[in-house]
Amino acid sequence: MTLSGQVEQLRERQLGVDVFGREPGYETSADPVVRMAAGEVRKRLAQHYASLAQNSAVRISLPLGSYCVEFRFAEIESSQSRAAEVPPLISAAPPVLSQPADPPVAGSPRMMSRSRFSLIVGVLGFLVVGLIGGAYWRARTVSPFFRGISAPSPTIVVLGQLPQADATQSVTLPLGQDIFRSDDAVTIEGATSAVAVCSALTRVGGSCSLREATRITLADLQNRPVILFGAYNNNWALRMTQELPFRFGPLDCKCIVERATGSRVGTVDFSLPRDKIFVDYSVVARFQSQVTDGPVLVVAGVGPMSTQAAADYVSAQERTAEIVHLAPRGWKGGNFELVLGTDVVGGVPGHTSIVRAAFW
Repeated sequence: MTLSGQVEQLRERQLGVDVFGREPGYETSADPVVRMAAGEVRKRLAQHYASLAQNSAVRISLPLGSYCVEFRFAEIESSQSRAAEVPPLISAAPPVLSQPADPPVAGSPRMMSRSRFSLIVGVLGFLVVGLIGGAYWRARTVSPFFRGISAPSPTIVVLGQLPQADATQSVTLPLGQDIFRSDDAVTIEGATSAVAVCSALTRVGGSCSLREATRITLADLQNRPVILFGAYNNNWALRMTQELPFRFGPLDCKCIVERATGSRVGTVDFSLPRDKIFVDYSVVARFQSQVTDGPVLVVAGVGPMSTQAAADYVSAQERTAEIVHLAPRGWKGGNFELVLGTDVVGGVPGHTSIVRAAFW
């Protein structure tokens, strides 16, 4: 549009509609996708010219506060001595590029320079479009699970592992509810679940530091992102979820309870053999914790099968669209909690779907 003189179309709202598929009346202050994409393009162009193309004959820039592209290109020097130097950049005011006074002769250096310029502009044009598209795709597909979780320092990943204890021994949680300890240690499913989620986290620039629930203190968790795995073998997960819309019930229940009504959303009878259990339930929640003063992601199942299923759900990029679809109008990616139901076949988790959801 810059090259063709249609600069009046290069407005944030119009770009949001034409490039990013937003509704014509969408609120740009609440949805800054265009500004985010433009910032990414500026950063990538700066990196490109600073490292790979320091002496590029053509430079494309996107000035701050504008979506009109600027082109800067170097003159082709006939002198051998001048050619050895870094060519000075000459500004060409968009959208019209300066034309030679006389028509160039085919095969002349001027014709070759114009052809070279057109080729480079075409290639870099594809580059800019690709960068915008990539930035838009990342903006649209950034997992709601990992917003705020990825940080320069490693995210603390707390795996449930309690010491063996009498099943009648209870521990009083800070919120006043007694939940019975079990003798569960971290399971193979728990470990593989953590690896799956950490792998997904690294794809968005994060990293993990694995810790055991019984060997970590509140000071270790404060003011930093945390991921909690497991429920009944992880007291930290039990504590953090007690004030959420859906919480885990006591051990003798092995269930998920809606806090507002006290009704059970999902329960599992673990007195049955594993191959006789046909459904398992889990909680996935991402929220700003008032306990740690930082973002927390909970991936916790009533049983190990559902913890594994919940981790697979979090790791699957395509499942994030379900959250966006369920979110109420005006929700801007804040806190949310999902109760997931997982079909179990022969002791192996199968299809997982959302049973209940809460956004705030």
